Amino acid sequence: MRESLSSTIRDGPDSSRRNRIAVTSRGSSNRLRFGRPWKSFCRDEGRGATHEELVERFALVWPHYFVHLPTTVSPPAQVGVEASIGTNRSLSKHFEAQTLMRSLPDVRVPVLFVHGEQDPLPLRSTDTTAGLIPGSRVATIPDCGHFPWLEQPAAFRSAVEELLS
Repeated sequence: MRESLSSTIRDGPDSSRRNRIAVTSRGSSNRLRFGRPWKSFCRDEGRGATHEELVERFALVWPHYFVHLPTTVSPPAQVGVEASIGTNRSLSKHFEAQTLMRSLPDVRVPVLFVHGEQDPLPLRSTDTTAGLIPGSRVATIPDCGHFPWLEQPAAFRSAVEELLS
């Protein structure tokens, strides 16, 4: 098995713009590492990505969000181009404005973050976000990727039930 594989993805109609995603293999788990260019991969800033290109992007990264890809879960076959662009622009604005950093400390309800131990997104991000909410908890599910409710539904349910009890 290869130790790493880098993929170059066409970024909209301007094929001179390229993004790199490093996919690394460690034992049986595939992990994505997102470099600085990942931002432009996620946030198409009006460069004209088509529905087909967005579906292709999901298909490329989808298997790497799982430790054990469920056979019943396929990558999205439909992606709303305008919704995708609008959502990512909104997220970028909120990150730049630090909306969550300013607002989450005011949350006064029980909050549980459920994080797959082998999620390609780092646990430190979840811990940092949880640290902003007084009394919040983080449950880490072993042998699990980014979608614990799909990959480890019993463990996910158990974590949620523990919060609710």
